[in-house]
Amino acid sequence: MTVFSAVDIFKTEIGNFLDDVIASDNTYLLNYACCKLYRRSIIEQHYLRFIEGLHYAEDKMFVMSYLRYVNAVGVVSYPVYGYIVQPGSLSSDMKSDGHIGQVLLLLKEYAPLLEELLMTYPDSLKLKRMYHKDFIGRYVCRILTLFAQRKSSCLTDEIIEILYGYMDRDSSLGLFSIRLGQVPNILLYKIRNIAFSIRFYKFCVFCRSFWK
Repeated sequence: MTVFSAVDIFKTEIGNFLDDVIASDNTYLLNYACCKLYRRSIIEQHYLRFIEGLHYAEDKMFVMSYLRYVNAVGVVSYPVYGYIVQPGSLSSDMKSDGHIGQVLLLLKEYAPLLEELLMTYPDSLKLKRMYHKDFIGRYVCRILTLFAQRKSSCLTDEIIEILYGYMDRDSSLGLFSIRLGQVPNILLYKIRNIAFSIRFYKFCVFCRSFWK
């Protein structure tokens, strides 16, 4: 059993904490519900639960929901927890339609939560970039990239319109603002012709199957 002294733990305001744990394209400690201690009274008072039906990034949604109700956190200054990713786990299934459905559900829950945190901590510079780097760059563009890699029943007018709607809210989104490999996806968004986007993604899948 590990016992911490007062020297091992330092208190930090949430805005500073977020700026420390959010990297340029990831969210580090926010991604895992483990390796943390929570006040039970806060969880019960606000009825915080894992989102029903969400099996991807559900930890992140719980942690970020919890952070809405605290002003500061205590952080241990050294690692005391090891995390092992098992092959074949839900988090490693990155290409199926089931995964795309999970990411779509995540986006629906993530958008209002991130907006609320941004209103609560307007001075957090890294939090301001999360919509661009994490929400759009990591999740929305992942779905669009999968559409170009494999045949998917999720490739519909409705879903493309939903994804483009999320991209509309990103004032930082430029042709080269995320990663070079995302330029075709962003260009298609800029053109904003849903039917053309769908034909393009289907053509990419055809070409991939042809050259195999």
